[in-house]
Amino acid sequence: MKYASHITAIGEMANELLEKNQSIILVDERLAKNLVNTLAVQHAGAMLEEEIGVGDTWILGNLAFIVTDIGENANENFQQTGHC
Repeated sequence: MKYASHITAIGEMANELLEKNQSIILVDERLAKNLVNTLAVQHAGAMLEEEIGVGDTWILGNLAFIVTDIGENANENFQQTGHC
């Protein structure tokens, strides 16, 4: 497992963003303590054990997502800020 954390809060419109755009915005609670954007899912920060790459599976509850693309600085940004 490359990264494991748990959800600490869910913005009131996060589910709508997932359903309409197949997107989820993650925010590390260490940087935005108790300030969940209405579209964001807040999580407890953890260490990224290995870089995330295309083809990886991201599991959120009972949902599984395949990573199809990743930005040039995505791993660095996620490790430093917990935001993606």
